[in-house]
Amino acid sequence: MRRDYGNMYAFAKAYTKIVLVVMSFLGFTKLIAQESVFPTVPAHHSAYINKIVTSPNEKYVATLGSDGRIKLWATGSKNILADVPVISPTNGFFTADSKYLAVRIGGVLQMREVPSLKIVSQFVDIEGACPALEGSGFYYVENKYASTEWRIYYQKSPKSIPTVVYEEPVDRATSMISGYARWLSLSPDGSKLMFTHTDHKTFIYDLPSKEITNPMNFGYEFLPNGNVLSMAAQELQEFQFYVTDLKGKIKWNKKFALKQFKSDLERLYSISTDEERIYFATEEGLLAINYINGKELIYKDLGAVSGIGSTKKALWVGDSKEHDIELVNPKKMSERATIAFKSLITPTSLTASRDAMSFFTGDFRSKDPKMVTVTPGGVRTKEINFPIDVTKSSFGNKGKLIATSMIRERALRVYDLEKEEYTNFTAELGYNDKVVLSDDGSIAGLRGDEFISFYDIKGNRTILQSPKAKVADYNANHPIAISPDNSWAAVMVKVKRGETIYFDNYIAMFDLNKGEELYRVKYDGISGIYAISNTEYITVSNYGLKVDYFNASSGKFLSRKDIRGAFNSDINDINAQNTLLASVQAKGDRIFISDLVNGTLHFVLKGHESEIENVQFLGNDFLISSGEGNELILWDIHTGERAGNFYLFEGSKDWAFVTPQGHFDGSQTAIKTMYYVNGDAILPLEQLYEGYYIPNLLGIVLDHKRPEDNDIDLNNLKPAPFVALTYKDGSRNLTVEDDAQAEQIIASNENASLILDTQAPEDKIIEIRLYHNDKRVIGDARNLTVEDDVKDDTTQKTYNLKLLPGKNVFKAIAVNSQKTESPPAILEIVYEGKSDLPLSRGIVLHSLTIGIDTYKNGKYNLNYAKADATSFEESIKQGMMGITKSQNATFIKDTEATKEKITQALKSIAQEAQPQDIFIFYYAGHGVMNNEKEFYIVPTDVTQLYGNDTSLAQKGISASDLKELSTNILAQKQLYILDACQSAGALNTIAARGAAEEKAIAQLARSTGTHWLTASGSEQFATEFAELGHGVFTYALLEALSGKADSGDKRITVNELKAYLESRVPEISEKYKGSPQYPSSFGFGQDFPVSLTRE
Repeated sequence: MRRDYGNMYAFAKAYTKIVLVVMSFLGFTKLIAQESVFPTVPAHHSAYINKIVTSPNEKYVATLGSDGRIKLWATGSKNILADVPVISPTNGFFTADSKYLAVRIGGVLQMREVPSLKIVSQFVDIEGACPALEGSGFYYVENKYASTEWRIYYQKSPKSIPTVVYEEPVDRATSMISGYARWLSLSPDGSKLMFTHTDHKTFIYDLPSKEITNPMNFGYEFLPNGNVLSMAAQELQEFQFYVTDLKGKIKWNKKFALKQFKSDLERLYSISTDEERIYFATEEGLLAINYINGKELIYKDLGAVSGIGSTKKALWVGDSKEHDIELVNPKKMSERATIAFKSLITPTSLTASRDAMSFFTGDFRSKDPKMVTVTPGGVRTKEINFPIDVTKSSFGNKGKLIATSMIRERALRVYDLEKEEYTNFTAELGYNDKVVLSDDGSIAGLRGDEFISFYDIKGNRTILQSPKAKVADYNANHPIAISPDNSWAAVMVKVKRGETIYFDNYIAMFDLNKGEELYRVKYDGISGIYAISNTEYITVSNYGLKVDYFNASSGKFLSRKDIRGAFNSDINDINAQNTLLASVQAKGDRIFISDLVNGTLHFVLKGHESEIENVQFLGNDFLISSGEGNELILWDIHTGERAGNFYLFEGSKDWAFVTPQGHFDGSQTAIKTMYYVNGDAILPLEQLYEGYYIPNLLGIVLDHKRPEDNDIDLNNLKPAPFVALTYKDGSRNLTVEDDAQAEQIIASNENASLILDTQAPEDKIIEIRLYHNDKRVIGDARNLTVEDDVKDDTTQKTYNLKLLPGKNVFKAIAVNSQKTESPPAILEIVYEGKSDLPLSRGIVLHSLTIGIDTYKNGKYNLNYAKADATSFEESIKQGMMGITKSQNATFIKDTEATKEKITQALKSIAQEAQPQDIFIFYYAGHGVMNNEKEFYIVPTDVTQLYGNDTSLAQKGISASDLKELSTNILAQKQLYILDACQSAGALNTIAARGAAEEKAIAQLARSTGTHWLTASGSEQFATEFAELGHGVFTYALLEALSGKADSGDKRITVNELKAYLESRVPEISEKYKGSPQYPSSFGFGQDFPVSLTRE
């Protein structure tokens, strides 16, 4: 009997995301929802891979992880196109047209659109499922609870009306689980369905005739040749594979020890038609069996394999231990490559200082937990030798101390972050231990496996220990509260109820002066406890959100505030002023900010894609939260807005910060790692550099401001332009086409022509850049006239230049009108002939040093600019001895430093410098931004810094001027150092101009392929001090050049200078003026030595 059950089905509503990105977030539920744009950070699974499936068109691979993530990969680029959270995905398949991915989650079948992975439809009470032969169709087995029959349905597409293909009665009175089909497979010609009951009987159902047979048991899947793969475990000792024909005749069988295989058969294998092989993932390697003749091979050198997927070009092999993906050539199994990503830190543990902008995050399995300080200039990580078994931590003394619990060392460790020292206190520890430091950092509390302990940090002694016999664990993030005066501590404990197996919840009060327990108060539903004064503490309950106030000396209940609309779980935190409480609903993705003064809900923060794991107040005005999927989000409590996402990387100091509007800042390596996704297209973050990069972005955020809105909408970007490089040998007219550019070209003629062909789909090309060994070059431009109404602009530009002996790496980039950059085209040419360049003269250092104390307008005079410049010139001359054969130094000071003289000096250097040379430019004086947001260095005769752009353009030197002048200097290693002060009279304009100034310098560095170091970040002054005799920046710079920046090889490079200045300048400025000054550095050229250290 056939029935139409289509109208009985209720399809789950699909949820959508922003098309541009893998992730999408809504704003606050009490406010207008914010449309947010966040990039993808490719990362491997953080846990075991349950299943790997490949699409029929071989464009995609999906990995289903036990970490609750599904990742969709592009097989060509190996990029991750989508990464979405799913609770325990176990199995899946693509439809025949590769348009949908079906995902099994227990008894739920989700149909997800490819490549976005958004849910299109969802089905419940599902047992087995498989794709149809064509199109988007699929079959599935439905077994509804308490139903008298189970059915096999066919759907032509995820949203079409289902059709019953087969049904069978179920005797629920006899057994609730026997009789229905668990596995389902379609024959290669699409004419037969095979299903296997839970009692392992296998049936073949002929779709045209509706005839059914039972030729075998343990049938699992049809093979490409029409036979059936069967698998069975025998007596819990061995595992049997065998192949039969449709009549049940065994073609071959194999037996293996059961311990080699996982328990879930659905994840074990992948079938390759080309190789006629079935690949099985085992603990001892990759097992390959020919499905025609049963011949077997095992590749033990692959180690423990967790999942396997196959395409014609590669096997996608999941590593059972590292959880990454290894690509193996199926025709030559020894050819392998691991897909390499920079891994994000896993913020399973998160502790923030409520008094300072510092937080500690990582995972107790991590080799590199992060001690992070958020500054206006960016993210700074502190080098601390944390053990890898840190479980919990707590800040004290305004962020200067941090306490951590460590399993292996059986200790509570307290770090002094300023002195970089630590003290260990012996303790019995477990994975759920809780740690707390008093506000002043003098008392540490630990709720461990065996004791509740309190320690006097300064006195290095134990105050008291309460044995576990008296108390038991309490699974809350804040189970200990220490009073502001350190006189008492309240602890949430569980106490066994007599001789029963039950426990009651109590608050235990301890006198820290006497080292004894004072009393216990029975109280249910506690999920957090906080000392709000020397006389009161509060508890937070799990029932909705109730905050109860207690008298500390007696434990007497005082009052209750019921925060309506808010929810709570074990995840909560209170701010330093004890006025705001942050709480999270159990397994929720929202944060509730409650006003404890008025007893009202203040904000509801929504933005996490996955379940929130931690929430902490950060400083006075911010909140930081972490979630599954390595989410780390900063919230502005003043504005009630999501400020942005942090991205921190393991094994390095690399970081990035991205706002909901798409603005970003970060280290160059981090920015290169991240990208946006639009369908199958990848748009790397760095290709949006000019439009969305904002240096010192965190300085704007920490000032509770938003970056200026960009005229370019990330959701409506035009396709990125692209560029191709063609090399034309000057003598042989040899043209190398684009598809051969990956190969190294050998040239015998030093005169070369490079032809750049560009295209901007739906747009126009506004700029073409060519770099030679990372330094921008000038050539003969041709055909660069572009009309405004061009729809698909194609442009060609030719550069005629000389090759250097040895390797010549050329990189070309095209830019469209939306300031989106093309992917770089790279060409490598090795010149083996002789050069007309005067290489025999060796490497020459060309330097131009400028120091201006005296300005025509006396109110702009400085004190130490000339001294800074003089000391720098002496230091760089001395340091470069042994690096260069000779030096060509120019020093311009005070009233000599006019635009004419500075420009002429740069032009003279351009006439003399050769590609192998080094050029260093140092400027100490004023630097400003005009009303058109163009940066200028200020010569001595500029009389008005602001409000007279015409005069500034006549007498100042703009970023455009510097760009042209630096490009004309052939030296491929260039460093520009600006110790540029803002005028004290320009305070009101600095806030508006600071960020634009930093960006102008960053764009200048990037477009020219040079290094730039600047004294201060956005909205800051470069500071001078009489005690130092120098400006802070140059004082630290001179320290670095003297050898303090040396990493041990007695050579100080540009990158080592940057690293030293980033840590030293804030330290000195804070010491002498009470607040840190943050330098900025922008480098896009070659790293090179600028000084040799000497004994």
